[in-house]
Amino acid sequence: MSRRIHEVISGISPGAAPGSVRARPDATPSVVTVIVLPDGDIVERSGVSAEEAVSLAQGTALSWIHVDGLGDSHVVELLMKAYSLHPLAVEDTMNPHQRPKLDDYGESIFLSLRLPGSVCVDETAGQLSLFVLKNMVISFREGGNPCPVQAVRERLRKGAFNERVRTSGSDFLAYSLLDAVVDYFYVALEQTGERLETLENDVLAAASPAVVSEIRGAKRDLLSLRRSVWPLRDVVSGLQRDESPLVTEDTRIYLPDCLDHVLQILDLLETYRDIASGLMDVYLATVSNRMNEVMKILTIISTVFMPLTFIAGLYGMNFNTRISPMNMPELNWRFGYVFSLGLMAVSAGAMAWMFWKKGWIRSTRISAPDVPRSACEDSRKDDNEDL
Repeated sequence: MSRRIHEVISGISPGAAPGSVRARPDATPSVVTVIVLPDGDIVERSGVSAEEAVSLAQGTALSWIHVDGLGDSHVVELLMKAYSLHPLAVEDTMNPHQRPKLDDYGESIFLSLRLPGSVCVDETAGQLSLFVLKNMVISFREGGNPCPVQAVRERLRKGAFNERVRTSGSDFLAYSLLDAVVDYFYVALEQTGERLETLENDVLAAASPAVVSEIRGAKRDLLSLRRSVWPLRDVVSGLQRDESPLVTEDTRIYLPDCLDHVLQILDLLETYRDIASGLMDVYLATVSNRMNEVMKILTIISTVFMPLTFIAGLYGMNFNTRISPMNMPELNWRFGYVFSLGLMAVSAGAMAWMFWKKGWIRSTRISAPDVPRSACEDSRKDDNEDL
């Protein structure tokens, strides 16, 4: 928790004016990509300066300027001035630990989205900020999985989707980015589901203190995912109800489907959180059962040795058979030592046989079954190339 608080406040400058553009010290260098969709072939340039991107995006054709990394504040300032982006939205963009939200500034719509991590959900999660203008989309990504943005760029290179975005406008391009982000949360959930299955098998097979740390890590990752997905309901719902002229009716048709996917992800998240909580109970129950097994074995061993100890103690008493023939006459017997050892062996064997007959010394440990990989609801939508 303290690490997360440090991440959030590290980009805040106390006393700074609202809307200040300040790059975080841990931000990555900015890489600007511009895509223009005129009538005909797509125009795509990567690694250009902010000035070149603004120059290429001039005109009436639909354009998309994407900035990877927020380490260069002058790039953000130039785009803010060139397209009159609201300073408060730009400030939220420069601090990539915002809660997902939707802000309508009249001339532009601002979307702040959380990105799932590409490897570890909690440590590499990032933010995608979208500015939707007329015939223009400006996006900023800092951290997280770059695949949603790359997937939309790949689809734009294909004729059918390219034509659909060109005719529908900037709102449909923004919806495509939003939809891609939601889809990749399914990927993060699938990885988390496989991780929980592995942990379940580990708990049943060989519960160790290291498994507890893994379970706690999985619960933290699920909590991070929940913080990223839960506010998306309001974002998609608000975009669907928004009466801004920047969002057309053709695009609003697709938003309920996106909302359904968000709700489905939330349902899966709650299920996985219950499973993760149950794994801790299974671990504690497994440890308790193993402790009972150990105590049972030790008790059986002690019980078996009780008659042996009695016999050894009995014949170890110092009685003088010359004073009285009743004082353990077998001490003078030629086979007394063999008799005592045989009596001990028979007593121990009889008790062991009785314990086995009652099932007390049979193994009750349940080995980890070969659980097939659960068919997680792979509800990721296939890209409809006809859109």
